[in-house]
Amino acid sequence: MINHQRVAFHLKRVLDSGKKVFVVPGNHDVANGKSVRYQEDQTFTVPSVSKEEFEKIYEDYGYGTAIKRKI
Repeated sequence: MINHQRVAFHLKRVLDSGKKVFVVPGNHDVANGKSVRYQEDQTFTVPSVSKEEFEKIYEDYGYGTAIKRKI
């Protein structure tokens, strides 16, 4: 989830500059049971963002006004 929050931070800067933003989830962005992080040569399982969390994080970036959602 932290990566989605980081993306949203940068999208806010884009939105604040007057540009429109439209977020569309990819096939690995939500409820990904294989989410991992890497540290040196090790792999660690991490929680994936839920549908509800994704919707909340990106609500102000076009996702809240979407006329149709696939997730």
